[in-house]
Amino acid sequence: MPMFDRVTCSIPKSQMGFVDFIINDMFEAWDAFIDMPEMLYHLRSNYQYWKELDEKGKFYY
Repeated sequence: MPMFDRVTCSIPKSQMGFVDFIINDMFEAWDAFIDMPEMLYHLRSNYQYWKELDEKGKFYY
C-alpha cells in the first residue's frame, strides 16, 4: 500500500486525509449533539499544523 511506503509516504497528507475522511464528520456530528467548540478548535488547529507542514514539503519518513 502506498501509505506504508517509507520513501514516499507524506505524514502530513496522511494525517489530513484521516481528518478529512473520518474525524471531521464524526466531530461535526458530535458538535451538533453536544456543544463542544474547544474540540472543534483543536481539530482545526491540528489540521492547520499538518497543512503547513505539507506546504513546506519537508515532512516525509
